[in-house]
Amino acid sequence: MKRIVVIVLMMAACLGNAQAQLHLKAHVLNNHVWRGVEVADGIVRLISLPTLSINVLPDLLFRVRQTCDQLRFVVNPFPQSVEEHFCALMEHQVDMLLTYRLDEYESDSEFLSHIESATVGRERFLPVVGSALAERLPSASPLPYLSYSNFSFANRIILPLYEKTPCELQSVYESSLSEGIVKMLEKGIGMAWVPETLVSEQLKRGTIRRIWEDRPDLSVEVDIKLYRNKTVHRAAIETFWKAILP
Repeated sequence: MKRIVVIVLMMAACLGNAQAQLHLKAHVLNNHVWRGVEVADGIVRLISLPTLSINVLPDLLFRVRQTCDQLRFVVNPFPQSVEEHFCALMEHQVDMLLTYRLDEYESDSEFLSHIESATVGRERFLPVVGSALAERLPSASPLPYLSYSNFSFANRIILPLYEKTPCELQSVYESSLSEGIVKMLEKGIGMAWVPETLVSEQLKRGTIRRIWEDRPDLSVEVDIKLYRNKTVHRAAIETFWKAILP
């Protein structure tokens, strides 16, 4: 198995082609997303960012079951790289992918020729700090920063904002999970960009506070997208898809 992984990664690096890399990485992923799960009639397999699997997916599935109560769902919150999420979808390891919109994929005509998508929500990433750290602003310099892992969707969304901040940021913590970053915020460890829906209650209580409110360019709104592979037409998937469309 190790030999196979090495060969696949070397081939991807040599080809230097984004689509080829997606295809080859999928072979490494094969049998690791849902090993041993047989796709039966009435089952829809979804892969989702962990944050969305908690805060968005339950409402979406509830809506689907209002008209399609015969469907069953298998959900895997998969905290891996952007490419691995899309690999799983392209190689039929999953039926649907719930994630944030990324412009680099939405502008790829080759990718879009294989994928269909629907916008199921919106999210806003806000720059925030815990109340304990807020009391020390603006004297805290450089400002301690709670960062997202380089391979994560959130990092790709936040990166353009990070480069425009009015003060120096110094990473003191890194995670691919927004929930973990929120816990660190509440401890007053640093600042971070987090989904507004994830900290709405803390913002109301004042335990987490917004910063740079005079800089709307340091917040970002992003679509929440559900993706499917156009080549798969199982009845359960078609039923699910019709239920989520307006």
